[in-house]
Amino acid sequence: MLGTLKKNLCGNYPSYQLRREAVKGTVDVYPMYKSGVVYGAIIAGEHVFYIGGTGKKEYKDGHARFSDLWILKDGEWKMSRILSYDHKPVK
Repeated sequence: MLGTLKKNLCGNYPSYQLRREAVKGTVDVYPMYKSGVVYGAIIAGEHVFYIGGTGKKEYKDGHARFSDLWILKDGEWKMSRILSYDHKPVK
């Protein structure tokens, strides 16, 4: 998965670039506790997708909700699960 993310999840071609941006005011963080100690967090909200590329003007293409699960392991936060759902065209 890390390799895919580094290459850009939906392709990393000079003529096609996809970018996601959180919608301001929609992102919430829910800490997860075990015996009173934070061990993870769920980050949820809405994001919009932008498409662009070399020599192309970037434009909004879609809107979706997301939920990401982060786990704190050995003092480092690691993304464990990614959900992107309820995809729609941008209004």
